[in-house]
Amino acid sequence: MLILQAPHLIFFTNGFPFGSKEVFIENELAIISQYFEKVTIFSLLDFDELQAVKRTVPAHCEVLPISPKRLKTYKALQYVFSPHVWKEVIYLAKHRLSPFSILNIKTILVAYVKAKLLYQITKPYIDKNTVGYAYWSDFTALSLTFWPAYNRTLSRCHGWDLYFDVHPNIYLPFRERLIQKLHVVASVSVYGKRYIQSVWTNKTLDHVIVARLGVKPQAILTQPNRNLIFSCSTLIAIKRLELIIEALKRIPRPIQWVHAGDGELEERLKQAASDPALAHHRITFLGHLKNDDIIAFIKNRQPGLFINTSASEGIPVSIMEAMSFGVPSIAPDVGGVSEIINNRNGCLLPADVSPDMLASEIVRFLEMDEKTYQTYSTQAYLTWQELYNNESNYKQFGELLTKSSR
Repeated sequence: MLILQAPHLIFFTNGFPFGSKEVFIENELAIISQYFEKVTIFSLLDFDELQAVKRTVPAHCEVLPISPKRLKTYKALQYVFSPHVWKEVIYLAKHRLSPFSILNIKTILVAYVKAKLLYQITKPYIDKNTVGYAYWSDFTALSLTFWPAYNRTLSRCHGWDLYFDVHPNIYLPFRERLIQKLHVVASVSVYGKRYIQSVWTNKTLDHVIVARLGVKPQAILTQPNRNLIFSCSTLIAIKRLELIIEALKRIPRPIQWVHAGDGELEERLKQAASDPALAHHRITFLGHLKNDDIIAFIKNRQPGLFINTSASEGIPVSIMEAMSFGVPSIAPDVGGVSEIINNRNGCLLPADVSPDMLASEIVRFLEMDEKTYQTYSTQAYLTWQELYNNESNYKQFGELLTKSSR
């Protein structure tokens, strides 16, 4: 198929292609970059990340790292009397989106100054044919609202950049401005789109859309190890991995649990997993793995079940990857998870799932007869094929990026 290319895309990321962050951008960039003659990636990252491995990007993609030190938040005070800032303060107070506090005022000022400074840094790279795309709806997306109106601007929304209640101050700044100024606001889930149209703004708007993520095609596992369960996430509080540990204590049958990912709770979770009550299980923490290594693990070790226990999600890419191999998944009903997991391809647990509930479902899949398990496996693969195929999803998004402005 002949792709009609647009001249230039500016793409904002929070680290990609440096280090280990945002591994799922690689698949997307490989496809959407084909729709542009040139791509400039502004990567927001700290010095340590700049020293990390730089992943390969297509040849016509230029990578320009920006240190947070260039986004000097001490300059926030000079914007105290900005009409944009006061409009947001008044909007916050009027709509009571969150308890009014000094912390929220600080949140508004810091987001605004970062966005303004980022716009000043990137302004020389913008011409009338440039498209702006922010992977996250944070201050990088806010910087797009200062672009000329004739430039097409888009932002994705995932989870932490979408839902207010995952933040200590129950608030995200300048949501109304993003809605008003950006040409497209793209949620990765239907649930997220509904949240935007009920919480960010009380309107149904055509330019608030669903644009799903996706992963590469694999093949249904031929010899899944039903006694091996796999999970993949950062080791932080919101992922609630202690639920798996507590669930395993309730299962007398020996199981192997392997987790991929690192984070601030690594030592605490390893200590919890060394409890004598878990001595009959084999528990392995693999630490951080590159995406290719995660795919290789699933392909070679063939886990029979994938588990997610997060308290908040967009739609987890890790579940998409498991389903591309036909691996059934268990996860709580948070964010857009119900759009990928159902009672035909896995198990959707209550958001406030208990260790007992989780243990019960793990045992159900362990003891399930082969024919029933294969039905779940086939349905998991079909869910990936229908909704999370990277080729079709990212081609649609590439076409969306290059459409004429609304």
